[in-house]
Amino acid sequence: MRSVSSPPDHSQRQDEEQTGVEIATKVLGKSNRVGQAPFYTGDSPGFGAVFDICSPSQQPLRRHILLASKTSVSLSPEDRQYLHYKGVFSMPKRETWDALLRAYFHHVHPIVPVIDATTLPYLHANEGSQQCNLLLLWSIFYVAANASSNGLLLAMRSFNLANNNIQHVSAEVWRTEGYTSRKEMRDSMYSRAKVCFSTFNLYLCQSQSNGPFQCLHHNGGERDQTVLLQSALLLGFYSSEAGTYTQPWLWLGVAISTSQSMGLHRCSAAVCATSPIPVQQQCLWRRLWWICFYRDRWLSLTMGRPLRINKNDCNTAMPSADDMLSEFSALPESISASYIPEDLSQLAEYWVTMVELTRLLGDTLTLSYQPFGPSSSFRQVEGLEKEIVRFRLPETKVVAHSPLATFYLYHLQLHYQAFLITFYRPFITKSPEGIPESYRSQWQAHVRNQIEMAALQTNAVLDILVRERLLGFSGPMTPPLLVPAMHVHLLNCKSTDPLSRHLGLIKLELCMIVLEQMQHTHPSSSVFRGIFLEAMRHIFPNYVAQSTIPGPAIQESSPPQDASADDSVAGITIGENAIDALMDEESESIFNFWESLFSTQT
Repeated sequence: MRSVSSPPDHSQRQDEEQTGVEIATKVLGKSNRVGQAPFYTGDSPGFGAVFDICSPSQQPLRRHILLASKTSVSLSPEDRQYLHYKGVFSMPKRETWDALLRAYFHHVHPIVPVIDATTLPYLHANEGSQQCNLLLLWSIFYVAANASSNGLLLAMRSFNLANNNIQHVSAEVWRTEGYTSRKEMRDSMYSRAKVCFSTFNLYLCQSQSNGPFQCLHHNGGERDQTVLLQSALLLGFYSSEAGTYTQPWLWLGVAISTSQSMGLHRCSAAVCATSPIPVQQQCLWRRLWWICFYRDRWLSLTMGRPLRINKNDCNTAMPSADDMLSEFSALPESISASYIPEDLSQLAEYWVTMVELTRLLGDTLTLSYQPFGPSSSFRQVEGLEKEIVRFRLPETKVVAHSPLATFYLYHLQLHYQAFLITFYRPFITKSPEGIPESYRSQWQAHVRNQIEMAALQTNAVLDILVRERLLGFSGPMTPPLLVPAMHVHLLNCKSTDPLSRHLGLIKLELCMIVLEQMQHTHPSSSVFRGIFLEAMRHIFPNYVAQSTIPGPAIQESSPPQDASADDSVAGITIGENAIDALMDEESESIFNFWESLFSTQT
């Protein structure tokens, strides 16, 4: 048991006071001392208001400054022993290390570009003498292990592609590492990353002078905070167990709090133009902030949780594709060829489009999905609809460079169709305030048509993904993106018209087939499938579901018990409230469904 620290001595109090002096002189422009550790003073109210009094009103003050780095503090022997016990210093074999890094940059980075690519040489297994941040490394390994799947192997075989075309982590990798299943490997990596994270604000590095992975330094500077933010985003990217669906939500809270403490939400173009923060660092911060924003909006939708980020508090400039791509230009050609997708520039454009779509989703959730907020007016809804009409997705007719890029293009389409249903769904039975009475019936017909078209387009995209054998590239967001369309199909199953009812069932069954295929990788697919199956039986009491797509039978894939360990939904109770929310056309939103579902899981 650790002893309680003694009160700070006089010298410590002087150091802390001097820190305050340094902050003030930096903000007021009275110090030219070079700093290395970024610091955000915050806005008024707060101690930042003191600086406003001391500065001419016409002169904007710097809120992001660089302070002198503090003295590093070595890790205690007790903590080091504990980390050894938890396996933090037991690194995977070189082949596994490389395979996991490749999987990250192919299947995670295009969606959430968290990592500064210029650090790749230091993460590379060949560079044993270089600094290597273990917290970040184990976080990367965890998401990379999750990104691999039997379905991905099937997709690779379908396209007759070599291993260096579609990067994956085969079952041979986890067997070589001594694990009995893929699940055991990723759980082990998640555990090690969590242990590293619990040493909060520790910089873990590999030092040639002290031997492999023998020094862990407390730095207290930007690098620590950035790594904590990056790791929180990565650790919250997946939920690998049926009972841990709130795990991404909890990690996202850590990530958003960290990013706001760093002031990443207040990095406007004007601030960046005069900021002492290096341009490369600004690009990374911009990406990290918008990843937080992206995750906040889509997790709010798919989990029925409140928004954490108020856009009125933020003025960070929108990211560009160059914010992601500029880092890769400095990499040696050998490393780029080994780890980076060949069509990364195309994937970067898709990511920027996703961020733009996410802004519209955030406006929609704020306008129509706040339980105690004001009712949306017709003028507000009409204004947002005009923005949606101006929004443009990349042309699907453009030939993608690879199956990976093709999948991400269609995955962007799935996001868009789910968003459209989300936008129009509240107005099926309730018109916005202030709508002209003469236009009301026409408006509701327009709303229903848009919802039906979006649900139908979702099925069309799924059909393409199945025919082109791209489902193996599916990610953690793929199963939830099907739910809005499935909700529409389910409501059509209640139609009084027999033909409409039958067509609704056919469309719903296609989504169920796709969810079944994704069960091999994403446990949420099993949960969603079970919920809708119960709802279908509620409408069609004699309905019998049959397995239509067998699991991928590939020699390198994990044994059947591995898939069942991942996909099991045993112990998950589907309450009547969740079914009622699905069946209720009068409900204002699918949020009722998400809230009913996740209230049984927490």
